[in-house]
Amino acid sequence: MATTPNHRTDDESLHAARRAFDDAVQLLTGPRIDIKNDDNGNRIVCTSGSLYAEMTENLAGQQGTAHGGVARSLPPVWVDGLDWIVLVDNTVTAWA
Repeated sequence: MATTPNHRTDDESLHAARRAFDDAVQLLTGPRIDIKNDDNGNRIVCTSGSLYAEMTENLAGQQGTAHGGVARSLPPVWVDGLDWIVLVDNTVTAWA
């Protein structure tokens, strides 16, 4: 059966879905590549930690008085980061 760009076979659709899933897992758990601009120009930097690892390592709440020296109440964790970790963990658990 001939296919057109708008009509994929089941095998092609499965392959595309698997590739998209593999790419998403790599973005979440693999090392990251970034372009840094410094005095010597642009350079490519590969980080050793994954996005997921960086997020979990930075969940501790921030301390101090960064806003004009006025003390304020701060949560003990980075709430948005914790929400993201919970979303990722729950999604992966549901897939498993």
